Amino acid sequence: MNTSAFRGFLGLAKYYRKFIINYGPITAPLTNILMKNSFIWNDQATQSFSDLKLSLASAPVLQLPNFEDLFELIAGSTTHKLPVYEHELIGSAKAIQHWHPSLWGCTFLIRTDHYNLKYLLEQ
Repeated sequence: MNTSAFRGFLGLAKYYRKFIINYGPITAPLTNILMKNSFIWNDQATQSFSDLKLSLASAPVLQLPNFEDLFELIAGSTTHKLPVYEHELIGSAKAIQHWHPSLWGCTFLIRTDHYNLKYLLEQ
């Protein structure tokens, strides 16, 4: 593996760092290789590379959702200055906007604790 390909792999892995427990200690030997002027692969780097691949492949957050199941969005209460029904409607709209790629083309259910939102959505 050449240096630029290796940097690309670490860049990709860094994108998912918030989903990997102990990302820093796992990747430390790999980043140390790149800090020096020479790229020398050793046993510690091999172990670190294997641990990083395993972490990327097994993180439960990185699994795709089951598109056969019904998606359910739950919106809760808040303490903002807006009326509760407006805030909950905004929260539902933001959740749909955020999860749009996963929800597109699927049937999903919005579950709220305010009955009057039902009529707002119908208008």
